[in-house]
Parts: sequence; structure tokens; C-alpha cells
Amino acid sequence: MFWNKKKSETIQPVAEETSRITVIPTDFYGGNDPIIHYKQASKQKVGKIPGTALGINKKMLLGLGMLVIIFTVGVSWYYLSQTNKKIPAQPVVTNNLENNQVAENIGMEISEVVTSTVVSSSTMLTPTTTEAQSLEEIPLLFPNTAIPNSTDMDSDGLTDVEEALFGTDPGVMDGDNDGYYDGQELINLYNPKGTAPVKLIDSGLVGDYVNPGLQYRVYYPVSWEVAAVDPKGKQVLFSSILGDFISVEAYQKNGNETFADWFGAKAVGQQYSDLIPFKNRFEENGFKRRDGLVAYFISGNNIYVFIYHPGDKQVIAFPQVLEMMIASFRPSKTLVEIPEQQSLPVIPDYAVLTSTPSEVSTLFNTTSNVGNTSSNQNLF
Repeated sequence: MFWNKKKSETIQPVAEETSRITVIPTDFYGGNDPIIHYKQASKQKVGKIPGTALGINKKMLLGLGMLVIIFTVGVSWYYLSQTNKKIPAQPVVTNNLENNQVAENIGMEISEVVTSTVVSSSTMLTPTTTEAQSLEEIPLLFPNTAIPNSTDMDSDGLTDVEEALFGTDPGVMDGDNDGYYDGQELINLYNPKGTAPVKLIDSGLVGDYVNPGLQYRVYYPVSWEVAAVDPKGKQVLFSSILGDFISVEAYQKNGNETFADWFGAKAVGQQYSDLIPFKNRFEENGFKRRDGLVAYFISGNNIYVFIYHPGDKQVIAFPQVLEMMIASFRPSKTLVEIPEQQSLPVIPDYAVLTSTPSEVSTLFNTTSNVGNTSSNQNLF
């Protein structure tokens, strides 16, 4: 055809230089549906925060923090509410013991008043006080008068237990051979282990206790424990390793009250007729119970009581220790001094003595009139 001929005449061959021009693929000609070829794009991570490994954005972190706070508050509130439910209402005992009223006092109204018939078992309850019970309100405890002394093998006045305490020979009456029996020397405040003249306080066997509050003084075995029961030192205990102990207790009487009146009110179960007046080595006047286990000293309005308390074996293991303490008691510092001790002729071996202090003294005074016999009689 002319048109085709003309067209073919006009088409010029493509030079090599134009071979790089991109032409429309033949798939687009003749009404064919073209097949489009796409290159697969690389996947990108969207929303990643630089520097985080998990890709968590700021909004997610904020939301997570809020959830943790809400959870913590909720759990705390729950446990607090449960704890409040478990606390029961506590009864409050009023100080009015006559009415014996008991009420509940933890955020609740008083629901019931308990009468005395309900609180009658409250004898076990003690009212709350700001101070400990006063010594004046505590009754005196006295030892039984029927308790026997421990054994005394050599009958020198010291029990065998006391011989061991002071290091003397339980089989020899006069260990230092100075004419005085061991028990006799001790209660006269001389050294039973040292030949006269040796005072007991210089022997190292005893100490001189000075009460820090009341300022009274008394000898005691250095191996014993000393302890004040109350802060003011009104009751002091001198305790042995065997459980026996001696208490020294201080009381006050009224200005116009006699010792007999005080004794009748305070020494419950004791007989005033059982007391014997005496004077100790420092010339302090006192009263002693006949068995020698209790003694009283009066100094102004103060009354000092010495009481022996036996241990579990219920024997008097240290009777002469108590005598020594009574003989050495001074309510305050004194100018009275113990006279020097003199050696005496030794009593013959055939002399038989008992452990009774009065019998020891009687025999001693009949065998010799040398020495301080008058001071010996003060204590026996």
C-alpha cells in the first residue's frame, strides 16, 4: 500500500550510538496485557527507637511504667486493708478497781460494761504502776527456827563448809595455835588463819562493803556475790555458791514510832519476846532472834534487818558468817576501832567444846583471863 510504502521509506535504521535508549517493550503492542516486573523492596523496621534493642518506643515505656505504679498501689492498699481487719478490738481495764469496768477502746464505741462478777477472776491482773513496788510494802520473809546447822567436825564454832570458805582446817580447833578457836576469832573479827595479832579485815578473807546510798558498812566473804535488789540499795543480798544468802534490808519508821510498834506491824509471825538485846564489835546496839538467824539495828528513824536465807538443802551452812556480818555492821563511818588481839595459852587437847558459841565462850573465859574477854562476851 502507498501508506505502507511511504512509511517504510521514512523509517531509518537506528545507529549504534542510540542503542542505549529504552524503548517500549513489545508486550504493549497489539492490545496485549503487559506483564509488569517489579523488584522486591527490602523490608524496613518502622518505629524503632535508635539505641534500643527491642524497638520499644517512648509511648510504650510510659504506658508500662504507669501499669507498674497502679499495680503496686493496688497491692499495698489490699494488704493494708486486710491487716486492719485482723486487729481485734483491745479491752481497756480502767483504773477504777471498785467498779471493775472493762471497755473496748480501738476506734469502737463502748459496747459492754463487765460487772464485778465477770472480773472477779481478775485477781491475777495487777494495776499498771509507774514505779516498782516499794520495799516498805513487801513483807519480811523469815527463816524457820527449826532449821539445823551444818556439821562442825572439830567443834570450833565454824561449820565444815565455813572452814572451806576461809581455808581453815576442819579437823583442828585452833588452826593458828594462838589460843583462840577458829569460830571465836571470826565472830570477834580476827583472822582464824593468822597468829595474833591479825585483824580479819587485814587477812584478805573478807571485804568491807559500803552501801552507796545509805552509807552503812559491813564485812562479807570476798568470794560471795553482792547485789542490790533496788536502785537505792535498800535491800542488798550477799550470796554464797551453795544458794544460801544473807539479806540486809533498810526500813524507815515514823518519828514517834517505837521499835516495838514497828516490829509488831512489820515482822509478821515473829515474837518480840524472842529478841535479845546485844552490842556488836563497833558498839552498835541491836536485837537478835534467839537462834541468831535474824538481827535488827536501830539508827535514828532507820531500821536495818539482817536475815539468813538457807539454800535448797535447808541447813544453816554459814551461821558464823552471819555472826561476823552482824558484829561488823556500822550505820555510818565510825571512830570505834577493834582492839589488838593477844595470844593466849593453848587450851588443853582434852577440852571438849560444842559448836554452840556461848559454850565456846564460857570455856574460853574459864581457862584464861588474858586478852579481850569482855569484848568476846559482847557477841556470845
